[in-house]
Amino acid sequence: MSCKLRISGIHYRELKQYLYPGDGKEAIAIGLCGRLTLKDETIFTVHKIFPIPYSDCIVREELFLDWKTDRIQPILVEAEKNGYSVLKIHSHPSGYSNFSNTDDDSDLKLFESVFGWTLNTKNHLSAIMVPDGRILGRIIDDKLTFHAISSVSIISDDIKRFEQNNDEGLQKREVDIRNIQAFGEGTYQILKKMSVAVIGCSGTGSPVIEQLARLGIGKLVLVDPDVVEEKNLNRIINATQEDAVKRRHKVEVLKNAIMSFGFGTEVTTYSDNLYNNMEAIKTVASCDFIFGCVDTVDGRHLLNLISNYYLTPLLDIGVRLDADGKGGIESIHGTVNYVTPGRASLLKRGLYTPEDLLSAGELRKNPEHYANLEKEKYLKKAKTDSPAVISVNMFYASLAVNDFLARIHPFRIEPNNKYSIQRFVLSDPMYLAEEVEEDKLFIKTIGKGDISPLLGLPELS
Repeated sequence: MSCKLRISGIHYRELKQYLYPGDGKEAIAIGLCGRLTLKDETIFTVHKIFPIPYSDCIVREELFLDWKTDRIQPILVEAEKNGYSVLKIHSHPSGYSNFSNTDDDSDLKLFESVFGWTLNTKNHLSAIMVPDGRILGRIIDDKLTFHAISSVSIISDDIKRFEQNNDEGLQKREVDIRNIQAFGEGTYQILKKMSVAVIGCSGTGSPVIEQLARLGIGKLVLVDPDVVEEKNLNRIINATQEDAVKRRHKVEVLKNAIMSFGFGTEVTTYSDNLYNNMEAIKTVASCDFIFGCVDTVDGRHLLNLISNYYLTPLLDIGVRLDADGKGGIESIHGTVNYVTPGRASLLKRGLYTPEDLLSAGELRKNPEHYANLEKEKYLKKAKTDSPAVISVNMFYASLAVNDFLARIHPFRIEPNNKYSIQRFVLSDPMYLAEEVEEDKLFIKTIGKGDISPLLGLPELS
């Protein structure tokens, strides 16, 4: 069973500031974690952080910390009530990057008590942050046995991943050399170990998938319910007339193409709408990154919820080509939105309104009823198909993929927080990059993980 830990940038910055106040002494915080539980993997997601006041420490030294545990009783009550796992994280100002014998004794004493309060939780966590910000962690099970966490990921403007066992021995082929020359051995190793989900495998989705496969991503999860049609052939890479005639699912066509490359990429496909497949939702949530290439409001909203509940970074790609009705083009513009947990949601950024979400949901669940409501003006008309061509889609897909690369291998002159929103107008060339603020509504659900109903949506119960 593989175990991983994810921490949002909001909580990581809070922890780093509190655990290293500048006095050279150890400090400690307690966290509550949600979980994503799969058949062979558990991902722990930090939901809340509670710094233990320095004044509550009996002893604070460079190599030793003793603290009053009375303060955490309300935290344990909340953990038991909601089924959260408890995280203890403390600093090692000395730079020692492992658990000491003192840490072992302290954890055994603390978590024996924690398990007494949280009778229905099988695993809790302990972690260390060293001065350069790296974190290593371990699981403590209900038998008070320690198990290593394979990786700790920080989901922020820059995506950091701390591997417990950093295997640099992945076999390299001639085809990988150019990627290594551009981004270095370290980034190559990261890409080979990453899993990336692409939701929507048509106009922008297929060029995103093509680029990710050729960059050497280790695992791709493709989700799209539709089959190839003749109208798609002008923009779905690797799709053929035969695919359209035989109505093959887009995800299978793209999977077959990737397998033919011979890069060793693992590909999982779901020819289904995410709303109809809870297994697919959890598989997508388990990925290290999500590309949203959908043009439906409710699809975008669902991906934003997955990103926030499970601490999975999301890139949303939106492209609009408006024809003038006379054989010409009125405007071409597109936007790439990078979404991280607790930061401004797609809703807050104005990509859609609550009314749009209601209309899109009704159209998906009950098309006939939607048509009647729209006709009677009770619902706003949902978005319909617009013109699409491969050159436009490829441009914005590349903008998104390069943004992804910049976040795991920062190469831009300005910091990545300046690029939460990227807009480019092709018809009147203009590029804009913007920052975003925190989203108080979404912070409430950050890292909650598996809850009932899933993602807080009654239709997923």
